[in-house]
Amino acid sequence: MAVGREPRARVDPSKDPQAARIIAAARRLIAEGRAGFTTLELLAEAGVATNTFYRRFSGIDELLLAVVTEIIADNCRRFAADHADHDPVERLGIYIRGAVTGVARRADAVPEFVALELGRLDQAFPDGVEAAQQPVVDLLRESIIEAQQSGAMSSADPDRDAWFIMRLISSTYHHYAFRKGDPNLAEVGESLWRFCQRALGVDL
Repeated sequence: MAVGREPRARVDPSKDPQAARIIAAARRLIAEGRAGFTTLELLAEAGVATNTFYRRFSGIDELLLAVVTEIIADNCRRFAADHADHDPVERLGIYIRGAVTGVARRADAVPEFVALELGRLDQAFPDGVEAAQQPVVDLLRESIIEAQQSGAMSSADPDRDAWFIMRLISSTYHHYAFRKGDPNLAEVGESLWRFCQRALGVDL
């Protein structure tokens, strides 16, 4: 059983414009490399009052969990839309390789932020972090099931396999988020994909 405190109630920014405004302000500060912002700095950036913030979040950590959740969900939605027409095996490979090589394509401080905060927040909000990463698992599982149905892949348990691949991607992402200039990033992505193909029974 997961231990640790959990958000008192998960904020839904799609239904709460003020929460969306606060999260957007936090994302701007993070992208600028100011992830260590104070509550006062955040309030000034968002243009909201203190009580507006605390009615939605118990503190900065709860806000950061909402930010990480939104970043991951946005990335998954964008990937699903961009690659919906691809063959499922090809789509899975693009996602797994891109999780590594995409680090180098970002000029802002978001990869470092996500890598640092996922590990730290997992101790405070384990269920919240698991929920934040669920869109990645869902995305992987969908491609695995489609590939399996076409006979291109063999998976005894798509849910389990998707979860393990997500954890592998997360660990690799964490390592390379602080090594954006590594010249071997593309090869690392290819190696990670080959490893996953073997695990999933894809003929190489």
